[in-house]
Amino acid sequence: MIILNLIVSAKEEIDDIVNSILKSKFALDVVVSDAINSYHLDSLSIKVHSVVYNIQFATKSLLFEEIEASIKKEFPGTDFYIYANPIVHINAPFYDNIKNQVTGVNFTDKEKEEIIFAKQNVNLKKI
Repeated sequence: MIILNLIVSAKEEIDDIVNSILKSKFALDVVVSDAINSYHLDSLSIKVHSVVYNIQFATKSLLFEEIEASIKKEFPGTDFYIYANPIVHINAPFYDNIKNQVTGVNFTDKEKEEIIFAKQNVNLKKI
């Protein structure tokens, strides 16, 4: 089990993303944070400020790539970061609910191949 964090900057897309997560059975409950200040350095080493939102939910770790691919496919123009933290402790009823009710979309074999191919292309571009 993991706590998945999806960091997005487009506030207007949050409701659609949350609906997609729930309808796809990637999670039972989704938590969305208020605006969070985010900072990074641009190419000139100048500090840049932006506002982002954290969409967070508990899910099965084996669904991570499926969730990422699904969001990229359904929201192609959305800029987001995705990462997960392991769940170290969890109460038994919540664990059982996730185990039994969180199933994911279950992509077809062709869709899985497309996702793997697209991921390989992205990794090659990084090299």
